[in-house]
Amino acid sequence: MKLTEIADMVAAQVPLCPLPLVLAQSRWAVKEFLSRSRAWMAELDGEWSDERPEVRLECPDGAEPVYLYHVKVGDRTLAHFDGDAAPWRSSKRVNPRGPSTWRFANGTLELWPYLEDSEGNGPLFKVKALAALSVDRRAMCVPDWLDIDDISYGALGKLLGMAGQTWSNPSLAAYFTEKFEEAIAAKRIERMHGGKPGTLIIKTPHVGGYF
Repeated sequence: MKLTEIADMVAAQVPLCPLPLVLAQSRWAVKEFLSRSRAWMAELDGEWSDERPEVRLECPDGAEPVYLYHVKVGDRTLAHFDGDAAPWRSSKRVNPRGPSTWRFANGTLELWPYLEDSEGNGPLFKVKALAALSVDRRAMCVPDWLDIDDISYGALGKLLGMAGQTWSNPSLAAYFTEKFEEAIAAKRIERMHGGKPGTLIIKTPHVGGYF
């Protein structure tokens, strides 16, 4: 689906707003929806060598990873490290089976350990990462399964909430923003149910505990 299809629908409701701004906010809404709902999942391929930590993951055109669930080298699932410490280097040769730890930060996947003094002739290791994707800042196409109404809520909430503009409407902005938040939450719940719509129900116990 082309991003312009969403932008045209949004523009019809804010006719005084410049079209480039409508397009930009429509792209923001798609990115926000996908990033927060994590509804677009894919297994990405990449390569890693032991002279540097970064892995270049191969993404669909116009897409970028926003969250990684697990990373594998061959048949090994690597340990996840979620911290701000400096990457772990090694002055000795790394395990011939490859790296052992991964971290994903600022859109970059890093695998450790790696060599500080490599001459650039280390072996290449094939990497697979299960990722949640979103669109990048250049995307002109978006997944066909997205609901145009859901995305338009986010774009309209941003546009109508711009103070001092001829198209501003704070009341409608609040309404559309709330609808957008509900759409994101519904998609997250659908993903947690294995792709089927549903609700998460938390049952509180009777007084005295569960029976």
